[in-house]
Amino acid sequence: MGLLHLARRFAPAMMAAGSGNIIVTGNTSALRGKAAFAGFAPTKAAQRILAEAMARELGPKGVHVATSSSMR
Repeated sequence: MGLLHLARRFAPAMMAAGSGNIIVTGNTSALRGKAAFAGFAPTKAAQRILAEAMARELGPKGVHVATSSSMR
């Protein structure tokens, strides 16, 4: 929920300025589950999906949204 609240707070000012960046840190759990991480992986996946949706909505308004999920 932190990412959503942060975006709702700061994205309007970024859109008004016509530029801005939101960088979301992620990890492998955002892309695939792993044993003993059943409570963690879904939250990172949801964060990645939210970042993708934000990028599609905010990108045309001058705000760049990026995530750093990677496969290992």
